[in-house]
Amino acid sequence: MSRKDRDRLKVLHEVRKQHITQVQAGKELAISPRWVRELLRRMKARGDRAVVHGLRGKRSNRRLPEAMKARAVKLFAQAAWIPPLAAQKPDAAERLRRRQQARARYNQACQRVPERPVWQAARS
Repeated sequence: MSRKDRDRLKVLHEVRKQHITQVQAGKELAISPRWVRELLRRMKARGDRAVVHGLRGKRSNRRLPEAMKARAVKLFAQAAWIPPLAAQKPDAAERLRRRQQARARYNQACQRVPERPVWQAARS
């Protein structure tokens, strides 16, 4: 339970003991008095778990099946597997790598630091 949930629970217990009104609790929690009544109704039915989000501790609806996860791990572990886009243009990645190495060698030979681009002021 988060700190926000505990604070909300404390205020709702105060409302239940009739130490503060539902309107005061709504202002304190920055929610409407109608929502305070709904939370009190949920507390009556579920107890203190009413303030916690309903999906906390449960499995996500977007989770992939374990079999699919195991298959993906197996494919990545195989050295022969190549991502589809890289398989389409294997020489492009190699050219980019060589270009970066050549630029690094040139900068090192010149002992210069690569310059950052100078941005122009926007036209007014």
